[in-house]
Amino acid sequence: VPAAGRAPVAPPDGAGARDVAAVLAASAAIGILDTQLRTATDFALGRVLYGRPVAGLPLVRATLTAAFVDLLAADGLVTAAAEAVHAGPEQADAVAPVAALLVPELLLDADRRLAALLGARSFLREGPQATFQLNSRELRTLGNRLAAFGPTPPTRTGPLPAACRQAVLAHTPAELLGDHDWARAGRQRFADLLGPARQAAEPATDDRLFAELSDRHRDFRSFDLADRVLV
Repeated sequence: VPAAGRAPVAPPDGAGARDVAAVLAASAAIGILDTQLRTATDFALGRVLYGRPVAGLPLVRATLTAAFVDLLAADGLVTAAAEAVHAGPEQADAVAPVAALLVPELLLDADRRLAALLGARSFLREGPQATFQLNSRELRTLGNRLAAFGPTPPTRTGPLPAACRQAVLAHTPAELLGDHDWARAGRQRFADLLGPARQAAEPATDDRLFAELSDRHRDFRSFDLADRVLV
């Protein structure tokens, strides 16, 4: 969606329509993981083990904050793709396939880690975690659909083309360029994904990141780059 004050663009067709479809599908997946992370954080903060919340355990904190950082990086990729679609077909064709490739990898991996945190509760059909398994299936479905919009040939196991990396970096969202701890962490994850050798996620154990996650959870704010109050 064009930012306020920008001139409207004509509806795309052909390859342009594919790029728009990729951005919309990836955006929907971001929202699903936001809900998954909120469900897991609810559990971790509310479940008491040995006299203290499960969220006090280092491994649990690392799992939650790693998913938080992956969500921020994925949202950065989707935002970059949306900006590129607005910039024109050449930029869109370079950036949108990268988002279609990397966003499902990020979100599905984060979803698997959150499911492991919940354990058997991730399969429940009632109660606070009742939607988790349904959302996991939706994420997998969107991931399969996004694969159709990825690079051709696929580059899942190799480096991204240099032109694609440069195009994505040129559209890095302003939110990732800030000085907040969460912005720096998301920016580093963003860069790791785009580097010549794509890096796997490192355990995120920074207490400040967990504090940000907890504050957003308490205030019912989104975990993405927008950091908006949910209604």
